[in-house]
Amino acid sequence: MAKIIHITDPHLRADGQLVVGLDPADRLRRTVAAIVRDHADADACVVSGDLADLGEAEGYQLLQSILAPLPMPVHLLLGNHDKRAPFRAVFDGSPTTITGHVQFVAEHAGVALIGLDTLDESQPGQGLLCADRLVWLEDALARSRGVPTLVFMHHPPFDVGLPWFASMLVANGEAVMEKLLTASHVRHLALGHLHVTASGVRQGLSFSVSRGTCHKMHDAFSAQSCAYVLAPPAYDVLLATDAGVTVHTLEVIPDGSIYAREQATPDGAGIITFVGIGATHAV
Repeated sequence: MAKIIHITDPHLRADGQLVVGLDPADRLRRTVAAIVRDHADADACVVSGDLADLGEAEGYQLLQSILAPLPMPVHLLLGNHDKRAPFRAVFDGSPTTITGHVQFVAEHAGVALIGLDTLDESQPGQGLLCADRLVWLEDALARSRGVPTLVFMHHPPFDVGLPWFASMLVANGEAVMEKLLTASHVRHLALGHLHVTASGVRQGLSFSVSRGTCHKMHDAFSAQSCAYVLAPPAYDVLLATDAGVTVHTLEVIPDGSIYAREQATPDGAGIITFVGIGATHAV
């Protein structure tokens, strides 16, 4: 089984600068600390876009320092807030195609990961996989044939029922889905961009949307307005086997949120200890 961490939408700015009233650097640092503490055994981590809120070098330099404690291989993708040139100047070792797009194929613990660059720098929010990127995807799918494969991208290639984002999806999403659906070894599609948690099945292909580490959107069911709510940063843990994929969405809980722990016992009864209270009792 492969354990893959999925982080998305950190929206970093220079240290201390806020985004939608929140400190994205602090939220990503707490997320990384939680992953190091609880999931250091993960096989890889994918950060799927909107890395730097303004697409500036300072944001990517900050990202580089915050992600440094992660003990597993980290793969980066771009979103609509990113800019390729500053990103590539900072992450000069990041894999790119011959046309300069930030895409990757990697294998971890018997599972292949494909990362797609959906950034369209000519559009403020919409994504795109141009002809060059589609050809690259065909080749990547051919190279991973026979291996259970997870595909990561920032923009969803289809509508998930949120009118606020109707004009901010992959413009040629049908062409992308055609490629993915003809590859029987693709097990799951992991997405970001929407700032909500969502999941489902599209034409037989399962997908998950991670809500990200920065601002959480509460209501995008209108095309005229949306709302943001105060919520902890979140990330996903994907557990992948040849049989399928399980996705766990985890919030980075504040210190003191755990009030009780249960310890397994040989008889299966279990013993609960209340943290900070000291009382125990059998379940």
